[in-house]
Parts: sequence; structure tokens; C-alpha cells
Amino acid sequence: MSSARVLVVDDVMTNLKVLEGLLQSYGLLVDLCDSGLKALDKVYEQDYHIIFMDYLMPDMDGAEVTARMRKTGVNVPIIAVTAAGHAQAKELYIKKGFSDFLPKPVDINEMDGILRKWLPGITLQTPQAIKQEAFSVVISGVDTSRGVSMSGGTIDSYYNTLLIFHDEIRAKLTDIKNALEKKDIPLFTVYIHAIKSASSNIGAMEISKEAAFLEAAGTRGDTDAIKRQISQFFTDLDALLNEIYAIISARAVQSTPVAEADILSHLTQIKEAMDNFDTEQINEIADILQNFVHDNTHGAIIKKILQHKLAGEYDEAIELIDAV
Repeated sequence: MSSARVLVVDDVMTNLKVLEGLLQSYGLLVDLCDSGLKALDKVYEQDYHIIFMDYLMPDMDGAEVTARMRKTGVNVPIIAVTAAGHAQAKELYIKKGFSDFLPKPVDINEMDGILRKWLPGITLQTPQAIKQEAFSVVISGVDTSRGVSMSGGTIDSYYNTLLIFHDEIRAKLTDIKNALEKKDIPLFTVYIHAIKSASSNIGAMEISKEAAFLEAAGTRGDTDAIKRQISQFFTDLDALLNEIYAIISARAVQSTPVAEADILSHLTQIKEAMDNFDTEQINEIADILQNFVHDNTHGAIIKKILQHKLAGEYDEAIELIDAV
């Protein structure tokens, strides 16, 4: 296990999950953070060797977070993770305090180049070639082969990513509608950007393309184009989310019932790991707990605990565990 610790900052849980899997395949210790403000606290609490920073986030974008970090003496490489990652933009990112950029959707070869460039003194594991498991379930408009690959090549991991995507994007829909009602087009554009990148990560390329059109319209302030396309986008996205939910639910029904004592034991273990900031153990137990999110008794609270874990909110997760 490498001693290098990485911070990933992104307001989209699906993206955090994908990047976490890619980075852990190098033997790195990975901390996740779902907002710029929380990231500022993280860098005061923990030393990092490299930081991956989403560029477009609500409340505080990646450029502002990076500028604040630089002012407080954070000198480690900060990599802008952005869909606008063309070579001509590199100078702009460097002027804003970034060290480099990683284009979205993230490609494992580009990730490899970034890590080996900016962590020259760190011994990185060489990730084994992903053994692509066959995913027999068909999801309309989704390249499931791509989705499985982005999730580390395993079906279980892909199901977990689909679950996170479903819950997260359902919530984002409400945010988008509220932004439109308030005529806040910049915020609308940020939320649409989030759906674009998250959809790409699960292989939902058709929805990702629709979101890309709306994002471009929002960027140029073309409200007429948004009005023409938003209804169809909502319809298509709702259909995708319903289909994903049906697939996840069908799998849960087929699952073997789990003894409550086993669930409580795993919750106790992850709490102890969080108390000790044992990232490796936290991630191992979290993967196990993902299998219990449809448990009739504890499924809902396990889902919330894992959301807090993914955002690096260990105190909030521990409070929920104590409540159980």
C-alpha cells in the first residue's frame, strides 16, 4: 500500500465513487469531499500529496477553492477535473492556481499520466488490467459495458454506482426545477453539468448528450433553447431513473436475506474504522454495506451512512450508526 494520500473534491457523488475506484487501484489512500467549503477544512486537518478538484461546482467553484488553498500555503499539485480539458485551456487553469487538468469523462490512461507526472517520488501500484464482467441486463440508452468498466470492471461495483446515481440525480432534478423557477440560469447550468458528467460515468451517453446541449444553452444564456428541450430532457431522464430503480429493486428481491446481527456487526466495524481514520478499512466495509441498502429494517439508514462516508462526513455517519 502506497503512503500517498489523495483528496478528491466533487459535488457529484457518482463522480466521487468512480474516481475513488480508479485511484484505489493504484494503492492510494483516498479521501472524498462533496463541496469546496468542506475541502478547505480537509486540507487543514490532513496533509495530501495531490488533490483532484472538480472545476464547476455550486456555492464555490474549483477555481475559488484552489485560490483559497494557495493563499493558505497549500503547495501540493491540484488537478482541475473538467469537461473543458482541451490543451489550449491549460494555461488558463495554471493561472488560476491549478497544476494541471484531467479531462472528463476520466480516462484511466490520462489518470495514469497525471499520477506518474505529479507523484514522481511515490511508488504506485500498477493496476491490473480490468477484467470486464458481462452485464446481461439491458438499460435503454446506456452503454453498460462502459459503465461497468468505469466502475472497476465488476458487476457489484456497477450496481452500487447505479444506486448512487439514481438517488443523487432524483435529488438534482428538484434542484434544477427550483433554479429554473428562480430564473437562475448559472445555477441551472451547474446542475445540468453535474448530470452530464454523472450520466457519462454510468454509460448513459444519450442523457449525457441531452444534458450537454442544455449546459451549452445555459452557458450562453439561451433560455429559448432551454425551454424547447427541458421537457423532453425531464421525460427521458425520469424514464432512465425508473428503469434503473426497477433493475436495482429486482436484484434486491433476488438477494439472500441478511441476518440483522451481521448488519449491526458491519456498522460497528465501520464506526471503529471511522474513529481511527482507517480509510482502507472504511472502504472495505462500505463495499459490504452497499449490499444491505435494500434491507427492510436498516436499508434507508445504511444508504444515508454511505452517503456521508462518500462525502467524507464521518462524524455525521457515526451519529447515524449510534442511532441504530
